[in-house]
Amino acid sequence: MDLDHISESNESWTHADSEKSYQSQLAPLTKEKFYEFLKKKIPPVRKKAIFEEIRKGITFKIDEFPDDSRVSSCFEKVYTKWQTSTRQAKKNWTEEETTLLIAIVTLYCAANEDDFTSLVRL
Repeated sequence: MDLDHISESNESWTHADSEKSYQSQLAPLTKEKFYEFLKKKIPPVRKKAIFEEIRKGITFKIDEFPDDSRVSSCFEKVYTKWQTSTRQAKKNWTEEETTLLIAIVTLYCAANEDDFTSLVRL
């Protein structure tokens, strides 16, 4: 009997189990915080200006900033997928994931009067 194999299997189950538990506790808070963030009053002109700047530097085709309904829809799809996924790596993002990221960056920068190019420092 290979005790090392049993021990490794037990450790990975425990880690996966605790990760799912953590995720289930975090999920409602994540959703609540997202919708609080989405409710922030941001002038449409400010959102549009930042979105246009972001759009210049990306290859993803998105013609206009998504309205709150579209952002919510993208969030719900990504959120549901996150809750049911088994954390497998992937190469490409879905349209919903990309749209949600662009929307979050735009809204964050507009709400905080921040330059999106300063969000990541190399």
